[in-house]
Amino acid sequence: MKILLIMILLTASCSSTSVKPPLTKERKFIGKNYIGAVIESVTIPNSSKPAIKLGFLIPGASASQMGLKSNDLITKVNGVWVTDKDSFASFIRNYDREKEIVFSVLRGSELSPLEIKGHVERRVYGNGPKIMAPKDKDLLPAFIMKQSEPFTKINNKKMAIHKLEDDYQELVDTFSLMTDKADFYRRNMVTYVQRNPFELSNVSNSIIKNLKGTKKWTTLEGLIDLKIPHRKAIKFNGGDPIVFIKKVLDLVYRDIFAAYKEIAREEKIVFFKGYEEFLDYMDKNIMLRDLEDLKRFTPLHEVLKKVDLKKVMNARRSAMALNNDKLLSSLSNYLRRQKKKQISIQSKYGLILIGDENKNWYKTKPSSVTLLIDLGGDDLYTGGYGSADDGRPFSMLIDKAGNDTYEGAKNCSFGCGILGLGIHIDKEGDDKYLGSRLSQGASLGGGGFLMDENGNDSYKSLSHSQAYSLYSVAALIDYKGNDSYEAKLFSQGVAVSGGVALLQDIKGNDTYEARGLYPSSYGTTGIFRSFSQGMGFGFRGFMSGGIGVLSDESGTDHFTAGNFSQGAGYYFGWGIFHNGGSGNDNYLGSRYTQGATAHYALATFLEDGGDDIYRSRMEVSTGMAWDLGITYFEDKSGNDQYHSYGMTLGAAAMNSISIFVDRKGNDFYKLNNFPAAISTNEARGGISLAYFFDLGGIDRYKMIKNNSHGDAGFWFDYNMKIEDLP
Repeated sequence: MKILLIMILLTASCSSTSVKPPLTKERKFIGKNYIGAVIESVTIPNSSKPAIKLGFLIPGASASQMGLKSNDLITKVNGVWVTDKDSFASFIRNYDREKEIVFSVLRGSELSPLEIKGHVERRVYGNGPKIMAPKDKDLLPAFIMKQSEPFTKINNKKMAIHKLEDDYQELVDTFSLMTDKADFYRRNMVTYVQRNPFELSNVSNSIIKNLKGTKKWTTLEGLIDLKIPHRKAIKFNGGDPIVFIKKVLDLVYRDIFAAYKEIAREEKIVFFKGYEEFLDYMDKNIMLRDLEDLKRFTPLHEVLKKVDLKKVMNARRSAMALNNDKLLSSLSNYLRRQKKKQISIQSKYGLILIGDENKNWYKTKPSSVTLLIDLGGDDLYTGGYGSADDGRPFSMLIDKAGNDTYEGAKNCSFGCGILGLGIHIDKEGDDKYLGSRLSQGASLGGGGFLMDENGNDSYKSLSHSQAYSLYSVAALIDYKGNDSYEAKLFSQGVAVSGGVALLQDIKGNDTYEARGLYPSSYGTTGIFRSFSQGMGFGFRGFMSGGIGVLSDESGTDHFTAGNFSQGAGYYFGWGIFHNGGSGNDNYLGSRYTQGATAHYALATFLEDGGDDIYRSRMEVSTGMAWDLGITYFEDKSGNDQYHSYGMTLGAAAMNSISIFVDRKGNDFYKLNNFPAAISTNEARGGISLAYFFDLGGIDRYKMIKNNSHGDAGFWFDYNMKIEDLP
């Protein structure tokens, strides 16, 4: 039996057993109900009688559909006086959904009595006007290759053994229910995985495999649900380089103007004035708390809906024709003929600046510069060059060589696009990047790209940086060198509300840190928020998250972060973390880290090899899923160490699915709890699925027993020998 299961996991099986079809109208769900409101026990003003006060209402849930409102006081249910919030919640959870329920309500300053009737519903979210594609194949980009999924086969066998088939079908239907409708920001790939949860491992590996060479751009377009037809690239074949540059700018601006043609000038003004307040709010509060908060940012949302991201990516394609060695050599000759250190050319789109191979200091107002090309030297840039903001829809910077310093004290610098396209390319040298917010590959409603092709580089920023996207596409790609990345919050491969972001480091021994600005929302002493290093984040109840990817392809790397980091997802977001190569890597995070998800989101953590060390300062970490979340964690080889607390290593709760796989190596597990733990499914009833697989090596454990079921899920160590620690 053990050998059979090992073979299923180590090799692709010939066929896979698919789950039953999604929800049908005839199916009656047995899960618990949910009113969809924050509730508290109070007494009626000027009275000693009890009531239930409603706080924030989840849009689309039972309370809002029935017509209840925030601050309503519920006094009776079906004519019976309420007593306290716990008994009220218990009554709602177990009420017959087919029967009408009647609430006696006091509303307004005068406490006008009302009677509100309706039906309570099962606790599932997915509200919004956008109807998702009915067929799974319509949700997948072309680069995803359908393969058999061994975890489906294993799970179905376990469900049969433990007589959990009906409970499992209820869980699958619950995930399917969430995808019936979605808001404007929902990504199709998230919907696909929620409909097919055991395909998360295959889909995740397909994404990472495709992030090679020029394929990465096709991958990003696929993740943002764009299908862009091939367009023949324009090339420089000699002649006047300035004429060629102007021709490229004509192509870029044709698409970039089209991308924003539906947005009125007055709307842009409101957007540019309001986005900083939005970032301030995110940094301090993280969540939108109620409908009033949402209303404050609705003008920004209305503008984002009008952005044509397909046109933005077409403009990016055209602009990359300027990153051409033959063109740069021709510009060097052009400057020598002009006998000038720098030349400034006024075009119909703004200034074109060209600097020679000597040291240059660029301090011209960046917003007036459309294109800056420097041909060498250790240069200093003070200001956000290569960034589009404040009404300029396009800006690009290309630095050919030199150990350069980039300093941007204001928001939006060095590959940033706010309702525009910003591209920053550094081709050679040990460079230093210093930014504030929206720096180093960041975008709101556009495209922001930073590409550093060689050198040992240092990236420092405050927040919302280093591959950050909100309903846009953003990337920071470093090709070679031993690099350091430092930020505080919402940085290093983070996608918010429908965005797609990629931080990709291809070669080198690198260090990453993302923490230190604001303390933990959980009140834990000494712990910081992070929301970084491969994070997909959405605003719970309002705006679905995006797909954030951090992929370091080689080297010995060190990652340090706080809460929500290193492959984390929140509210229909998807965080993907990948570390390739055979380096001995170190990971330190906190709550919800190293492949962890909460509230209807996805998380992926993939490690290719090396003797790695995983540490977490707090519980719920390293391969865990909470509240209709789906997580996949895989370490392919190496003698690894896991130092974890609480729910960890394939743990799941509140109707979630989590899979932890360590394929090879003599591993050490130091825990204070069992792996594959299932702490609770209290909110809806039903089950969670928790799987832990260690497939090779002689492993050492502390506080562990093998092959458990029940509170500790499903746990399998296929080693011939298990050495228990005292």
